[in-house]
Amino acid sequence: MGAGRVPWAKLLLVEDDDGLRAVLERLLTEAGLEVLTAQNGKEALAKLTPDIDVVVSDIIMPEMDGLDLLTRIRKERPGTKIIAISGGGIQDKEHVLEIARRMGAGRVLAKPFTSEQILGAVRELLDGRPADG
Repeated sequence: MGAGRVPWAKLLLVEDDDGLRAVLERLLTEAGLEVLTAQNGKEALAKLTPDIDVVVSDIIMPEMDGLDLLTRIRKERPGTKIIAISGGGIQDKEHVLEIARRMGAGRVLAKPFTSEQILGAVRELLDGRPADG
């Protein structure tokens, strides 16, 4: 994994797949980010504090999906940067990601994506600081 450093930030990673969550947490931490994790949208809302700079969230998850989470973040913490990720599941991933983009995700990534793609998306959103909300 070609990790390059990103500007320091606090990131909330929301992913229901334990293996992928662990890999992404390691990648993002090694890139210099402080990373909190959640298994679903409901757990993520409990961890969403004003000092979270970026949320990276899967879309298709149990309990509360990523689109519901995105709606709540936009309402409660409008300045939070969001990266939506999806492998699709039953729905077409491109369609789901387009909905996320229209709902306010700053970047969207279809699974599988590379470490360079996720780090690049985080870097792009952080380079746009301060938050636009």
